[in-house]
Amino acid sequence: TVVVHPASGSGAWEAAIANTLSPGDRVLVFKQGFFADKWAEIAGRFGLDVRVHPWDMREGLAPPAVTAALEEEGDV
Repeated sequence: TVVVHPASGSGAWEAAIANTLSPGDRVLVFKQGFFADKWAEIAGRFGLDVRVHPWDMREGLAPPAVTAALEEEGDV
């Protein structure tokens, strides 16, 4: 089945969140600039428990740091 969903990029984000998560679900966002900020904002509007971890946008995410954040935040 093909479904046409005309929307902006943020509309696609909203569709992804609305169809995969439920209010109260915990999500982890690494704050690396505008797009991460928008993801966190939209997730919050959908009632998600958003956990934001700052990260220098000039560096890629280091796997050990991601592992540590996941361990710290628990079930995300």
